[in-house]
Amino acid sequence: MSWAQAWIQLLEALREKGIENFVLCRPGGTLHEMLKQNGFTVFTCKPVLPWVPPLCACIKDAIKAVKPGVIHTRLSQAALLGGYWGKRLGVPVLCTVDKYPKAKYYKYAAHLAACSNDVARHMIFQGFDGKKVTVVSNPIDVSRYERPKSYVPQMRKSKGVPQDVPVILAAGRFVGWKGFDVLIKACAKLTRSSIFAYGSRAAARKARRPSRRSCRWPRYD
Repeated sequence: MSWAQAWIQLLEALREKGIENFVLCRPGGTLHEMLKQNGFTVFTCKPVLPWVPPLCACIKDAIKAVKPGVIHTRLSQAALLGGYWGKRLGVPVLCTVDKYPKAKYYKYAAHLAACSNDVARHMIFQGFDGKKVTVVSNPIDVSRYERPKSYVPQMRKSKGVPQDVPVILAAGRFVGWKGFDVLIKACAKLTRSSIFAYGSRAAARKARRPSRRSCRWPRYD
């Protein structure tokens, strides 16, 4: 649920600006608990047939109870469900798109917020109006991850990385569309470098093969 951390940071930033947020998600689970711990009002709904929005009346009930000015969806299935009922109830739907999904999930969206230019191009290529697609980078509160100035020298020393060797940090799931292959190939062209890659262990073993000779892989999780 690493994406949930940044998403909750966005909700907190909106709350600081006086924008009230209500969240609708499935009952139980990690996201539900994280939202409650951060003081957000959470509605729950377990759609019987999530691929058939008209049968998911619990979503309609939540929207009617909250009476939102805008519905914001984060994942593809949510875009389909929230989009359908938002359009039926006259509430504009803003859909965040952070991967390369099929267009059918977003057919009810009033506007798309693509996390990158490439994702925006992907959606426009599928037929979406470019005027209704805006690139908005994934939100992250960088101040939460700042480290003291002494951290980097100590990290290099503990990992045995000389001061003159470039260090590259890569974090995320090792799937093709995240572009780790581009990073690995670029690293392989460097004389000396260190990659700290964080993802699934089995995929990390496979990913390090193309650059084993010229890149140091101190660890992977």
